[in-house]
Amino acid sequence: MISARIDNNSINQFNEFDQAIRTLSDWIQEQTSDLEFMRTRNLEAGTKDNIKRCN
Repeated sequence: MISARIDNNSINQFNEFDQAIRTLSDWIQEQTSDLEFMRTRNLEAGTKDNIKRCN
């Protein structure tokens, strides 16, 4: 009975840990996609600037 309770505790801890890792990786993915978005926007803006200057 006692060992079952300990196992339950460690399973709960593992689930919380797993949840935290998933949240963290989701957050990192959001950050990187934002960076990608900003990079492409900057490239577009830079290209438009260059085209205007050439004309």
